[in-house]
Amino acid sequence: MENQLSVTSNIVPEGLNFNLVNLIDLNKQYISETVRMATLSVTEGFFDPIKALVYAKKGQELFTALEKSIRPIAEDKQRLAKGEVYSIHNTEVAQRESGVKYDFSSCGDVEYEELKARHDELTKELKAREELLKKIVKPTEMVDTNSGETYTVNPPVRSGKLGLTISIK
Repeated sequence: MENQLSVTSNIVPEGLNFNLVNLIDLNKQYISETVRMATLSVTEGFFDPIKALVYAKKGQELFTALEKSIRPIAEDKQRLAKGEVYSIHNTEVAQRESGVKYDFSSCGDVEYEELKARHDELTKELKAREELLKKIVKPTEMVDTNSGETYTVNPPVRSGKLGLTISIK
């Protein structure tokens, strides 16, 4: 698929124009080049970054929901032999096991059960201690319940970044 995108030809009043003839014909190179050109359109000031983000978010929501809806149907209908690869429209489809989980509760392993109980209790204690520490806003004197000694606890370091949230209505 030949790429004939240019920074200025990508701009239309309602959204980014990717000149897609048909989504089924896309390949990784074309997708990568389209993302590069769209990003360039935004960074060069040809397209509003908020509008571009909304455009991307709506496309993501659409295709995520579509994939989630259709995948179970395709997985139920299409059975491939082990190692078989089905090539179609610049993709390879293969069947493989995913989402493997183990349930150890039926093993009857006493040592595992003891470790799991200790782990669960420690996890609960740790979460409770973290909640207590979140409430500390200045250096605070505390007492070690085991030794009786006092020590200073500093507030936890909070980190994060200011970002944008997008809610589609």
